[in-house]
Amino acid sequence: MTEYLKVHSSEIVTLKPVLLYDSRPAGAGKTYAECESIVQEAGRYVFAVEPLTAITEHRATLEKMAERIGSRVKLVELSSSDPSTKATKSRSVKVQIEALPGTYGAGHVIALVTHAGLMNADLSNFDGWTLVIDEVPSIFESKAVVSGLSWPVLKTHFHIIQGDELNTVMSSEASRATNFDFSRDSMAAALATFHRRVSGEQYDVYTDVSEWDRLAVEPNWRWSSFWSPVKLQAFRSVKILAHGFDRSLTFAAFQARHPGLVWCRDERPATRTFARRKMAIHFFARGHRASRGLFDTVTGKGYLQKVARWIKRDLDGEEQIWTCNDADRKSLNLMSGLRLSPRQAGSNRYQAIHAVSAIYTAKPDPAECQVLETFGIDTNTAIATREYETVYQFIGRSSVRDALSTRDVRVFVYIDQPEDDLDNRVIMDIAKLLQKAKRRRQLVFATHNPNFVVNGDADKIIVMMPGGHEAAEATASTPRISISVDGAIETRAVRTSVTETMEGGEAAFALRSRKYSFSTV
Repeated sequence: MTEYLKVHSSEIVTLKPVLLYDSRPAGAGKTYAECESIVQEAGRYVFAVEPLTAITEHRATLEKMAERIGSRVKLVELSSSDPSTKATKSRSVKVQIEALPGTYGAGHVIALVTHAGLMNADLSNFDGWTLVIDEVPSIFESKAVVSGLSWPVLKTHFHIIQGDELNTVMSSEASRATNFDFSRDSMAAALATFHRRVSGEQYDVYTDVSEWDRLAVEPNWRWSSFWSPVKLQAFRSVKILAHGFDRSLTFAAFQARHPGLVWCRDERPATRTFARRKMAIHFFARGHRASRGLFDTVTGKGYLQKVARWIKRDLDGEEQIWTCNDADRKSLNLMSGLRLSPRQAGSNRYQAIHAVSAIYTAKPDPAECQVLETFGIDTNTAIATREYETVYQFIGRSSVRDALSTRDVRVFVYIDQPEDDLDNRVIMDIAKLLQKAKRRRQLVFATHNPNFVVNGDADKIIVMMPGGHEAAEATASTPRISISVDGAIETRAVRTSVTETMEGGEAAFALRSRKYSFSTV
């Protein structure tokens, strides 16, 4: 990669050649196909995986492939879990990653590292190497901090450059402290991550405080960091293997902050054909969504306890894997099966299990949303990446990734209106299936999506409205909702109501038509 301009995020970055990505669903075989390729084609590779436990799994896969085809590829594992890494206390994982180009100047080598190890290292010397990143790397981090007593330490070691909406944090010229100094000091250890972000050239760090002295009066503040692709220019090529990568927060952040990056979809031919099977998705919510604010209340805890009892009774002893937030473990203590941490992307060890539950929430707080919006990043993208993608990846660890399995799969999730999490291309495909299915059976469901109603060719539409129960004469038996209109889409009152409720009104619909340059007859 030869062209690159980097200072801070406000400047345009130009990176060539293009960055490649494969965003096919979990279980499509994209990682397996890429592993086959890098074992067969001699070269020097960095293979970044997540989580840490996935390194051992991927190494075993690569070793079997190499043995099968007679490849003499050198496999190197660089992580804090590797015994050889622990034994070399004088050389951190970061230092060992940075030493790879000097250690392996030629030959066929695959170095397995974690996302964190990759992003913390200086990658400027990896000329001629190929980088493969498995799963979406988390390039955005934001933390709320209270520093009523420690603000003088911040003032000594960090300098604030004021900006229009957020302020940039840099290392103070007077500071001589290193990352090691912060990590070994018990009192300063809480600032170690912050110091690594600020001192690393590959990160841009921002804060909402303009002067450290102000923390003496108001100690609450926030810092946020974005990992920059600044050092990726050295690699011969870069490829990311991650379901829905082009809809992720990482992709949106790269596009918003580095518009000069050029991305290209690159999918290797599929080598697996999946057997037909059934999947039943059970979702637990009505009129609300999973959120930390809800689950921390008495009402929310009650909801979770009901969910746990229902799932346990419904599974009736069937083995399952499940996950939740640590704060909700007590409320879900009746859940049966094997509890795992939410982030299980890249693992195959549970693909013999046919039931999976993900009762999980990870929505960004308002302060994080404000930071993202400052850089023109849609906060819904953050929700999709943090919560929905984590849930999707967890479900994808079950037998749904087993191409040969024909067993029914059962999934339990805490969401409302699951169609909200489908893009309109998928919904249009479902609408076509609805048109066919209604010829054989009656379909009844509630939705706010006009594609299901209009393109699904609904025969009868019932528009419901709240009201009645708040009137002075209302009783316990007074309906909480009422029917506004009902009938076919050809009925003027129904058509008007659908336009207002689902399209935002005729004016909004006409505006979209003009924006898209659609012509009407």
